[in-house]
Amino acid sequence: RFANTLEHNQNNPVFRQSLFNIVVESGDQSGPNTWKSQFITEKTFKAFGLRQIPIWFAMPGLVNTIRTLGFDMFDDIVDHQYDAINNEDQRMNSVVQQCVLLDQQFTLDQCVTLKTVLAERLDNNYNLLKQIATHRDDKFRDLLKELNEN
Repeated sequence: RFANTLEHNQNNPVFRQSLFNIVVESGDQSGPNTWKSQFITEKTFKAFGLRQIPIWFAMPGLVNTIRTLGFDMFDDIVDHQYDAINNEDQRMNSVVQQCVLLDQQFTLDQCVTLKTVLAERLDNNYNLLKQIATHRDDKFRDLLKELNEN
């Protein structure tokens, strides 16, 4: 039922045209009943699937973890120094400051142009996502087969 509303529809042009995606990942350091470690969800993969540049508010080190998977973090455009900040409030302030700087640096028209200029790099992230998803699918099928054989 939510898929019919614009804010939940992945075909919404607002989602498709955006260059940046602010990803609030699961897990935090202060909530009483939350994940306390890095946890990559569909929110991160959605950004790569939509060919966007993610900026994360997540547990420290998540950007580096995703970088080790082979994804382009667009370090020439986004300063992910917030990823190394352990204090949650300071990290959030750093993420917000990075978003403000990007907003001041790029107009909407420049973002549209930049998305075209970066198309190959964005496509590379998308293709890596597809490769990882296929590999995970194969691993899941192998696990099911192994469980059913024993």
